[in-house]
Formats: sequence, structure tokens, C-alpha cells
Amino acid sequence: MNDQKLKTRLGAVILLAGLITVSLGVMFEAFPSIQSSGYEILIHFPSAPGVRESTTVRKSGVDIGRVTEVELQSDGAVILTISVDNEVPILTREICRIKMGSLLTGAAILEFTPLPDAQLLAEFDKDQNGLLDDDELALSRKPLTSGSLISNGLVVDDPLTVLVNMQQNMSETFGSIQGAGSGVQGASVEFQTLMESLNSSFEQSEAELQQAVRQTNTAMQKFEVAMDSLNTIVGDEQTRVKLKESVNEIPVVLRQATLTLASAQQTMKYFETVGRKAETNLDNLEKFTRPLGERGEMLVESITSSVENFDSTVSQMNELVTTLNNAEGSLHKIVHDDELYYSIKRTTTNIEEATKRMRPILNDLRVFSDKIATDPRQLGVSGMLDRRPAGVGVKSPLW
Repeated sequence: MNDQKLKTRLGAVILLAGLITVSLGVMFEAFPSIQSSGYEILIHFPSAPGVRESTTVRKSGVDIGRVTEVELQSDGAVILTISVDNEVPILTREICRIKMGSLLTGAAILEFTPLPDAQLLAEFDKDQNGLLDDDELALSRKPLTSGSLISNGLVVDDPLTVLVNMQQNMSETFGSIQGAGSGVQGASVEFQTLMESLNSSFEQSEAELQQAVRQTNTAMQKFEVAMDSLNTIVGDEQTRVKLKESVNEIPVVLRQATLTLASAQQTMKYFETVGRKAETNLDNLEKFTRPLGERGEMLVESITSSVENFDSTVSQMNELVTTLNNAEGSLHKIVHDDELYYSIKRTTTNIEEATKRMRPILNDLRVFSDKIATDPRQLGVSGMLDRRPAGVGVKSPLW
């Protein structure tokens, strides 16, 4: 092999290695972005698996930018700074998701998709009417500006993680199925034991079962006889007519019962009115008896004193009656002696006549006293003999 062939082969190997290197770099996104500059948007994610600087950002499957910065927060969350082409608007109604971009490399991509209808209504339906009006639609279609923060970033599980979780769930499911199978097996054993116990019980109580069957047969025969009797009674034409008449009379009885209930209701209302009046009378009587109750002791003392006074009066009347009934007493004599009565009557009559005779004398004495009071000189003899009226004649200057 000459030197020229070695150089040719070496050049081919170097070229192939370079192509492979470039391919791997492109595959693993090891080269920095060479796209034109755009505006930056910050997105908050709970985690960012497979995301690094220069990770592709897509919208509706089209590359629109790259991740320029990955910042881990103290609470474990991640804030990604992305650079988006200036001619591509990001609307407020769109959400950013992290999903698996390649199963071989494990690289992730960021993709903007519209919000689901339920989440769109929950976020932008301010009046809670289930519809977005023009203002709410305009707000949802408003484009984000540079430096805006999206706080609702989502992370979509990659297929491998889904398979692993599915495997765990299937393991748990198979375990549950195995446990259920064990339970079914145990239940079958218990059911078999129960059936054996039932068979043993039936064998031991076969005679009793036969007797119970005979009694049941007898009861059914009696029931059949009773039904035949009932059919005979109901099948009679006269009985059916009477039953029909009784059924027709039921509304009349119900109306009478309704009237009776209405009358009873009126009676109860009347009793209620009487009860209210009686209550009013008792209230009025209470107003009358309350003062008596408050002065009960005084009234009892007053009644007791009155009874005692009445007792004393009765005693005095008894003494008076005893005195009147005493034959030696003056009152008894006055009441029972006619002569003494008439004597007292005559004395009273004489006193009355003497009083009548003394009346002129008393009148003269009154006139005389008036004269003396008017003219004291009349006390002399000349005054007594002088018949002139008092105050007539010469009067002394002293008078």
C-alpha cells in the first residue's frame, strides 16, 4: 500500500469522523443557537427534566425559539428563560409544556399549545356565565410582551416514565388479582364446607323436612279451600250487588265524616273562644283577688275583730233579753205591767201639758230679759210700774 492510498483513507476517516461529530452535536443540541435575537419570556415549571440551555421551543410543531437560561429555585421549582422570534406572538390563552423530544437522547422540548376549554373558562370567564364575551376573548388573545412571566407551565410524563408507572400499577393490579384469586379459593372452600354441613343437616333432619313439607301441603290445601269459599261468596250475584252498593255508599259516608269533622272543628273553635273568655275572666278575677290576697292578714284580723264584736253584742243582747225576762226587773214590769205602763203614759202626758203652759212664761221671761238688757233702770220700782216702752223719755248724758 503506497503513501497516497494511506492519505486518502485517512482523509476519508477524518471526514467521516467530522460528519459523525457534527451529526452527534446536532442530535444532542450541543451547538449554540445561531438564530436571530428575539424577545424573552420567563416560564415557571415545577420541574424541568431533560431541559438545558439551547433546548428547542416550538409552537404548533414549528421551532420558534430556544431556552437561554435555566434557574433552579429554592423550593425545587424551575424558571426557564426562553428567547422567541419577534414575528411569533405568544398569546395569554396558550400554555407551555415540557415533553420528551427524543427517546434515544432523552432531550426535551418546550411546546406552546392552546388552553383546554374548561381551563380557558376558569381563567378568563370573569362573570361566571359559561361563555367568553368580546372583552374576555380580547383579553385571552392578548400577546405577551418581553419579560412576561408564565406561571402555569406543565410537565408531560415521557413514555418511559409512563411505562414504568404502568408496570408498577400492573404489578399492583396483578397482586390484587392474585389476592382476589386467593380469596375466591378460600370462599370456594368455605362454600364447599357449608354445602357439606347442609347435606349433613338434611340427612339428619330428613324426617322433620318431610313433616314440614306435609304441613305445607296441608296449609296449601286449606288455603285453596278458603279461596274457593271466598270465590263462592264473591261470585254470588246478590253479594256482588251488595258490595257494589256498599262501595257506592262510601263517598256518602266520607262526606258525612267530612261534615262531622267540620262540625267538630267549629265546636273546638267555640271551645277555644270560651276558653279565651274564661281566661280573660280569670285574669279580671285575679286583678280583684290580688289586693285581697295582699291584704289577707289585715282582712282576717278585721273579720276576727268583727266576729268578736258581734259575739260581744250578742252577749249584751242576751243580757238585755235576760233582764227583760227577769220578773223583778223594771223593764220587765214596764213591758208586762199594764197599769205601770198607763201610769207612765199619764205622767208623760202631764209633763207635755206642763211644758206647753210654761212656754208663755218662758216667752215673757225672754221679753223681760230683753228689756232689762236694753234699759237696766227698769229694775227699779218706777221702772217696773212704768208701762212706757223701753227707751222712751229723758236720757242721761251718761247713757
